[in-house]
Amino acid sequence: MHRKSCKLCEFLRRLTLLAFLITPLHAEDDGWLEFEDQAAAVQNQFEVSPEQFEQWVFQHQGSADAALKKLERQLTLTVEEMSRACELNKSQEMKLRLAGQYDIRQFFNEYAKVRNKFMEVRHDQNEFNKIWNDIQPLQQKLGAGLFNADSIYKKVADGTLNKQQGLERRKAERERRQFRYQALIELHILQLEKAIPLHAKQRERLVQLILAETQPPSIFGQNDQIYLSYHLSQVAKKKITKAVDGAQGRALVKMYQKGRGYKHHLESQGVVPFEEEDEVPAVKQATREAQIDRAVEEFVGRNANGEIQGEVIDAPVDAPVRIDR
Repeated sequence: MHRKSCKLCEFLRRLTLLAFLITPLHAEDDGWLEFEDQAAAVQNQFEVSPEQFEQWVFQHQGSADAALKKLERQLTLTVEEMSRACELNKSQEMKLRLAGQYDIRQFFNEYAKVRNKFMEVRHDQNEFNKIWNDIQPLQQKLGAGLFNADSIYKKVADGTLNKQQGLERRKAERERRQFRYQALIELHILQLEKAIPLHAKQRERLVQLILAETQPPSIFGQNDQIYLSYHLSQVAKKKITKAVDGAQGRALVKMYQKGRGYKHHLESQGVVPFEEEDEVPAVKQATREAQIDRAVEEFVGRNANGEIQGEVIDAPVDAPVRIDR
């Protein structure tokens, strides 16, 4: 009886082992993903944080809040500088502040649209790659400055200043632009002398050549050295070797020729030689004034009688800009 019992136990043990070996394991228990599910799993793991997105857009500032504070400081300094140069009255100052605040708000409204689009695709790697086409224009606008070119601030300045103030403003801007360009040239020469040492006369003649043959850029910023390299590549070789004689001049010619390839990049960034506008024609002036009126109306609002709410000169100087974010 004992021997039969042992044989029965051995039989049951082998039967259980056989059943375990031939029973298929369930997918959810094996700890492995099917091959076709792996791509989906990787896709689901893709994610870009809002903080990283802000760093891409605002670069050196790092975040939207930091960029907003910097822009507000820039606006204050820009208005104060113009006020000193042109002796603005309180009404003119306030119009310029409102115009600058309008430009800031418009920029952050554009940023908010791109951010909303980002939030929808930040988990989808394929769709996310398309967001770069929207980020780049924001970066370029910040790099160029919000109060330049076609900004409402500039249009208000053109339409608000009287003739004498306009002349003073042009003079101050011209001096500031030329001073900055001179500093850019000196930095350029300081960098190139790490590879091509120059003596005092060569250095002096090269500065004079650059000032005579090139113009300041329309936008100062991260493309400054590229801008100089390209425009120096357009200067005749004889002029360079005349200003910088000997082996140094020949080395400079070779170095500057490499700058020819920067043309399309500079154009895409909107960096071109600065051209001072002529006096604003009457028709253009009327158009700008209409744009100014619409901007102020949108920013400040109108009351039931169709009048702008509150005189501009009565608005608080440090009124915070409201941004739809």
